[in-house]
Amino acid sequence: MSTKINLPNGVIFNAYPDSIGQKLADITRLLKMPEFEDVFSLFYVLPTIFNSDLDRGFSIIDYNLNDELVSQEDLTQLHELNVMFKFDLVLNHLSVGSPQFQDLLEKGDESKYKDFFIDWNKFWHEYGEMSSYGHVVPHDEYLKKLFMRKPGLPILKVRFPDGSDRPYWNTFYQEVTYHEVTAHDLLRALQIKELTHADAENIALILNNVLSAKQDINEIDLGDYCHLKDDIVSVAEQNRQYLGQMDLNAQSQEVWDYYDETLLRSS
Repeated sequence: MSTKINLPNGVIFNAYPDSIGQKLADITRLLKMPEFEDVFSLFYVLPTIFNSDLDRGFSIIDYNLNDELVSQEDLTQLHELNVMFKFDLVLNHLSVGSPQFQDLLEKGDESKYKDFFIDWNKFWHEYGEMSSYGHVVPHDEYLKKLFMRKPGLPILKVRFPDGSDRPYWNTFYQEVTYHEVTAHDLLRALQIKELTHADAENIALILNNVLSAKQDINEIDLGDYCHLKDDIVSVAEQNRQYLGQMDLNAQSQEVWDYYDETLLRSS
């Protein structure tokens, strides 16, 4: 038996949760004022009230309430005012902070979310040429049709647990940063008897200068320590941190299972 939903036909109020004041509670207080009684029947919360980390809410981490902006009490009070809600359901990307992307970082090829996101090389392998940088460059006929937000291909290289870098499609905010590496980090990770604390401090200085300058660490000149390059770069890569919104693979059944579950939970 289907349930009939009476859709509102009054005025729509559009706002981000922090458009008035600092959180949704401030908007709730406004709409409870006598001057606004029965004025609005629908509140379009831009874009959502869910957990996100950038892009003013469009970089979804998960579909739990963002406690910094919204409380269940806010929603209850708006419901009591007969105000219904409208949200954007972001279907095309998820934050790198999402459990799915974090699972990919942790488990690599063993992650069930490996195809949840779009493996760039796997997608383009029949329609481009492999570059010396380890990613496929699409043929011009496809390349000119791609949406580019900034110079370069929309790629985020993801470090897998086996040490390989896999390019994944990332249209928005692809960024990789590195935490500073200490001499202690190097000594603990390398465990080379011949490496003194002074050596480790020298290596850390060279490495951190490269990282702070945002240079390619694979091109680092380690001088007398060049024979340790692969191991040193590996230590730095373990401190890699990501920022961005990962494009989702519409052909992945896991993606649609995820949104089916999300919609079911919110209905």
